[in-house]
Amino acid sequence: MSEVLFDLPEGWSWQPLSALAEIVSGGTPSREVAEYWSPAEIAWVTPTDITGSDGRYLTSSKESISSSGLQKSSASMLPIGTVLMTSRATLGQAKISAVKCCTNQGFKSLVPKESVPSEYLYYLVQLFKDRYERLGIGSTFLEVSKKDTEKFLLPVAPKGQRASISKILVCIDNQIDATQAIIDKYTAIKQGMMADLFSRGIDPQTKALRPTFKEAPELYHKTPLGMLPKGWMISQLEAIAPVIDPQPDHRTPPQVTDGVPYVGVGDFTWDERIDAKKCRKVSPDAYLKQQSRFKVELGDVIFGKIGTIGQPKVIREAGNFALSANVLLIKSGIIGHYIRDVLISEYTLAQLDRIVNVTSQPAVGIQTMRELMIPIPDAIELALINSKLQFLENYIWSEVSSLNKLKAQKNGLMHDLLTGKVPVLA
Repeated sequence: MSEVLFDLPEGWSWQPLSALAEIVSGGTPSREVAEYWSPAEIAWVTPTDITGSDGRYLTSSKESISSSGLQKSSASMLPIGTVLMTSRATLGQAKISAVKCCTNQGFKSLVPKESVPSEYLYYLVQLFKDRYERLGIGSTFLEVSKKDTEKFLLPVAPKGQRASISKILVCIDNQIDATQAIIDKYTAIKQGMMADLFSRGIDPQTKALRPTFKEAPELYHKTPLGMLPKGWMISQLEAIAPVIDPQPDHRTPPQVTDGVPYVGVGDFTWDERIDAKKCRKVSPDAYLKQQSRFKVELGDVIFGKIGTIGQPKVIREAGNFALSANVLLIKSGIIGHYIRDVLISEYTLAQLDRIVNVTSQPAVGIQTMRELMIPIPDAIELALINSKLQFLENYIWSEVSSLNKLKAQKNGLMHDLLTGKVPVLA
């Protein structure tokens, strides 16, 4: 690709990638020669190592090769700071190597030249990843050649500005990483709290978790789900929240251009709002046919029954939409959040593991869902449990909101800083 896409500020220039970095291809030692793979001395990176991890740095690889394997293959030793960029099948994904390594042939790795910071080069190729993907050719899988990678044109800042640009982007990336770490931490805390709340409950007097069964066995009784607090009952799901099959004929209505959203468990945003733009659309008649059989109300839960099992979502907003043939509707009403959380608890997951039918794709029948055993505390304790879980969920969601804003800010900054739209002091 040789065309200049837009004008640049004074001091900036369009340069081929080869002017910024040495382009290095990779290779794979023969799998038939054991000494090429043992001892495992050198990190050997594949595209899966890039796509399967978060963050901008690569610190390890799933596989390693021996010094002999490196010498007897077309792989090359790459220094720390190399931008490892995929060039086969998955195109343009990149990470900065934090260790000396080599790669397989699915890469065109970029060893930065003098005065080109690794972070600057990393952000620059990520900004223009879509353009790089368009260079891919091939019938079995797309691949970008070394020659085309070398000629790939990029807008380049003056030498003195490159470190300043990368420092700004690293700073916001660090904020993104810190926010994600908080989300991960409190998501794990919520999972642990759910395990405690659904097995020990909350003492309505102290507002704290009951002692464990081991600490105070007299507070518990034996149930089909194990030892649970006295006063708790075990109920089939259908007895407390009727389960409805929205599409009992299992026929997906035809898709139309301008219709009503046809909602499955994958059609929600991070805060459990229906993403109408993402949904496929069906005719109003399909919606009205469902409405003649049942009404979807706030607090109800939908649950994936085919393909994607589970991933329950609480209905939080009213609107005109039909439910996918791949979900079940659980009429949980005011206890929707409790039902949703129980459905992702170890009690339900253990039951589903035993009963999910796996043929061409996983499936769970409506009668199976109706017969799921659910632990039910009294109304006061249920409200206390809900309150604790909702407090944590709201905190997590506030952090997710912050994370999304930071990511949007980063995207804007990358465009402005790496194209010269916003000047940066050297």
